[in-house]
Amino acid sequence: MLLDVGTLPAVLWAQRLSPLDHRPELLLTELDPEHAQDHWRRIREIHPAYSAAWVQLGLDQERRGDLQAAEATLRAAVQRDRMFAPQWALANFYFRQGRAEQFWKHARLAAGVYEGSLTGVLALCLRLEQDPLALLRRLEPRTAAARGELMQLLLRERRYRDASRVAELVAEGKVRENGESLLAACDLALAAGETAAALGFWNAAAGHGLVAGRRLDPARGELLADGGFESLESGRCFDWRAGRQDGVQWRAGSPGGLRVEFSGRQAAVLSVARVWIPVEKGGRYQVSWRYSTEFEEGAAPLAWSLDGGSTLVEWKRQARGTESQMEFDAGGRDLVEMTLVSRPGLGWTRPEGRLQLEWVRVRRREKGLEKGVIGLRASVIP
Repeated sequence: MLLDVGTLPAVLWAQRLSPLDHRPELLLTELDPEHAQDHWRRIREIHPAYSAAWVQLGLDQERRGDLQAAEATLRAAVQRDRMFAPQWALANFYFRQGRAEQFWKHARLAAGVYEGSLTGVLALCLRLEQDPLALLRRLEPRTAAARGELMQLLLRERRYRDASRVAELVAEGKVRENGESLLAACDLALAAGETAAALGFWNAAAGHGLVAGRRLDPARGELLADGGFESLESGRCFDWRAGRQDGVQWRAGSPGGLRVEFSGRQAAVLSVARVWIPVEKGGRYQVSWRYSTEFEEGAAPLAWSLDGGSTLVEWKRQARGTESQMEFDAGGRDLVEMTLVSRPGLGWTRPEGRLQLEWVRVRRREKGLEKGVIGLRASVIP
């Protein structure tokens, strides 16, 4: 008689042939669930050191309400096997019983011997300890990857500020993938309006060389990550973002800053470059820039736009090494988007020619706000 391998009759036959082998019994716990407890008991008899069988017994005892026996059985499993699974099973038992100190002891032991993903462990730990740094001190995970997993968990819960507190620890690994995860977290925080958290992610990456830009601190006047257009490498977060499209070519880097060639066949409305500027609420700021342009008369002028508004500061069509300035009031905002745009109007043509933007600087004005300045209205400085 031929039996199909893996079927219940085949495994029962293997059990009879090898009565001292616990592996058929393991298969039978799934293939014969009605008698699963008998198979687990048989496994403990055949292979007393097999911790999974003791964990299973402990869980069954807990389900039946025999908590004292369940604890003793799970502790016996840990004595037989000090690796992750028994330690984590015992930690879960203490969590369900509200015994926090015992939970942390065995959660720490479990994290200390495991090199895989600790996402499930961290998720449970967050239910007892909301402070992410305190959690890491309590848990003492063996791998640095756990820091990134904790940051991702907090991001999924939209706890951006707590996630940014872990960012510095994530960046310490100086791994390329960590840089990407920090930039992604920064973009998420910006989209959610969490400027302080976004700065935390960016500064962690910048401080450890994972992005080309510099650290930012609005309180100290450090407002642009790349005022000299050294690189458009990331195009993320607080870096410059170029509006790449057909009919326009970009180059960036020293010397020369940002250089853009317009074919005249680009889109009518074009965002040439834009950048997020972290500011302090109520502050008044001055923007300075040096540029050169070569466009024909009748070409739509380039202009700065703040937060997509209609207030524009126009540039000259023909300029060589020209420096200009404007000021704006941050109002109640802690983040301003500044965009260099081309918006042809009635009677204007699309720009054809070239632009060189050597540098941009932003600083806070020391004097108080001028009367009549409302919101983000910009003004040109003569």
